[in-house]
Amino acid sequence: MPAFFQRLRSPLLHLALGYGAAFIVAFLLLGLAGYLTLSAITEEAMTREVRHDLVDLRQWQSDAGLAGLREALGDRDVPDNRDAFYRLEARGKTLAVPASLQLPPTLIKQVGWHDIEIETATGTRPALVRVELFRDGSRLIVGHVAWERERLDAAVMRGLGWGLSLLVSVALGLALVMSWAVAKALAGPLAAAERMANGELGTRVQSNGSGDSFDRLAQALNGMFARIQELVGGIAHSTDAIAHDLRTPLTRLKTRLEQVRANTPEGDAAQALDAAMAETDSLLNTFQALLRLTRLEADTRTLPVQRVDLAELVGDAAELFEALAESRQQTLRVTSVPALIQGDRDQLFQLLVNLIDNAIKYSPEGSEIHVRLQLQGGHVLLSVSDTGPGIPVANRERVFDRFVRLEAHRGSPGNGLGLSLVRAIALRHHASLRLDDARPGLKVTVDFPAARITASITDN
Repeated sequence: MPAFFQRLRSPLLHLALGYGAAFIVAFLLLGLAGYLTLSAITEEAMTREVRHDLVDLRQWQSDAGLAGLREALGDRDVPDNRDAFYRLEARGKTLAVPASLQLPPTLIKQVGWHDIEIETATGTRPALVRVELFRDGSRLIVGHVAWERERLDAAVMRGLGWGLSLLVSVALGLALVMSWAVAKALAGPLAAAERMANGELGTRVQSNGSGDSFDRLAQALNGMFARIQELVGGIAHSTDAIAHDLRTPLTRLKTRLEQVRANTPEGDAAQALDAAMAETDSLLNTFQALLRLTRLEADTRTLPVQRVDLAELVGDAAELFEALAESRQQTLRVTSVPALIQGDRDQLFQLLVNLIDNAIKYSPEGSEIHVRLQLQGGHVLLSVSDTGPGIPVANRERVFDRFVRLEAHRGSPGNGLGLSLVRAIALRHHASLRLDDARPGLKVTVDFPAARITASITDN
């Protein structure tokens, strides 16, 4: 249901509905113009009939006087003339045709044309009336029930109702189809852009070869993606070369420092050499992590098809860090379920090591680190949560970038590459990575999709 309401907020659907609304308004205006035209024609025809009756009756009055006019009116009280009605006021006498005719008293004294409503056998109906005054003071009222106008109104309302219903249905259907078609045409480029944003540099949009706007968009995106891949590849190659070239002299420097330290008695010089050797180790670890990260991001080969038991890996990683956690009076707790996925065992172990190391490093003494492995909705969820300072929401994307370290973590050891390496390994395994509040602390969750799961191992 939320996805349905989200689709209703789509600008594409709003644009299509706007065009549909414009067609509906045009239809209504056209229907109104047609109705007014037909109504005018019907009104003119009815006026002509009343005039014809009036001319005929005037002739009777002119030729035979009031007696002849009464005779003519009496002859008109037949079923064929049931649409017409008459009333003659002369010398204090009234002749109504039909006899049951009732007209408003004020109408009789108002000479001219009038639109009124009269009571008929089928109810109240509109009528057109002409009140005529003769020289002798007598008054003649000639009227016709507006059956045609009523039938026209009913026909127009039915036509507008059916037409509007049909047009609304067609407009809504076309709007949905148009929105769906445009969304489908953009789905490929959008998915490719999202994959590219997540680090899949080899992503390309499939071109349909039609040469239309969507095809040109696909070609433009492919050109941009290729250029991005080329630039990132150049940066990765340069980084790899620099890290590789610097690692060798740093290794030699460390070896020489160790040799000098071996021949240096304890004292200030020895402490200075120990500090220099520690800094050298830190530099070497940084370059080693940078090399590993660069090669991971540049590797476009398919992952080896290995069945990796994540529960076993979690146990091995927890055992590796158990002593470190105890030295900081921390509790490392593991909750896991057996599960197998396809992937690279060494890379997945590195991912676990980095996550647990970060949790221990940034959590206070006496806190608890919880490693969970669970199955949910066909996915395998691996999470590591701590009770440290956490990461503000605004910085949760930045911490995946290289060498990014938040101000709160400046004093702690590290090189700012741990989470970058975690993200690269997760992308290689088509897994999603998210950071959440552990209240307090941080919870890092790696979501392995169902396509990576090969089997579940049941407990014995």
